[in-house]
Amino acid sequence: MTIPGFASLICLAAALSLGAPGSGSAQSAPTSRTASIDGVVTDASLVPIPDATASIVGSSLKVVTGANGRFRMLGLPVGEYMVVVNRLGYASASSVVQVAERDTARVAFALERNPIALDTIVVREFRRSPRMTEFDERRRFAQGQFLTQAEIEKRNALKAECTIAERVMAA
Repeated sequence: MTIPGFASLICLAAALSLGAPGSGSAQSAPTSRTASIDGVVTDASLVPIPDATASIVGSSLKVVTGANGRFRMLGLPVGEYMVVVNRLGYASASSVVQVAERDTARVAFALERNPIALDTIVVREFRRSPRMTEFDERRRFAQGQFLTQAEIEKRNALKAECTIAERVMAA
């Protein structure tokens, strides 16, 4: 059994409960008071610095600048923050930033070059080429004739062809 207008009544009730415009109920404002920080990181010549890290002291929030040197921190509670910017090869910079409710604070950092001497890296392993692996395989199974470094130096030949020719003739 259907009641005429019942579906319309249900839709109207649903609209009123959701706070539809004109229903008399006010929509609640967001309870969180948030703000944001927009920044740019450049060098002393105002050239953008990509891949710099901007962070807020005392929090885990960290962002990385884009290719244009810009960064953005969103959803921050209203207050005062110490923003620190780091990039390898540059001296760190910091600034105290005050953000107000629903506002965007803008900040610019000009980093000074600070070249860092990095420790030397020593690679102890290497990948053998397929040709060298094949050479070692043939030598291990005594397939062919091979000269060691000591044999080459002992012959004191000016050219490698001379040493090889002597070895072939002796065999």
